[in-house]
Amino acid sequence: MNTLQKSSQAMKFLAATLGTTLFGPKSPKPPEHINNPSELEAYVDELVAMGQRGIAAVRNKYNWESEFKVLLQCYKDLLEK
Repeated sequence: MNTLQKSSQAMKFLAATLGTTLFGPKSPKPPEHINNPSELEAYVDELVAMGQRGIAAVRNKYNWESEFKVLLQCYKDLLEK
C-alpha cells in the first residue's frame, strides 16, 4: 500500500469512527503543507494515533459505566439537601 492509499484509508477510518470530532487542541500540519512522502506518512501515522487515543478515551473514560458513578453521586447529593 502506498502512502496516498494509506492516507485515504486513515481519513476514512477517522471519519467513520470519530465523525466531525476535532482531533484535539493541536492537529498535525494540514496535507497541503506537506512537501515529501515521509512527511505525509508521519502525518497519516499521527492521525491514526490520535484516532486510536480518542477511541480508547471513549472506551475507558468517557462511557456510561464510568460516568454513571458520577451521575449517581450527583443524585445522592441532591437528595441529601
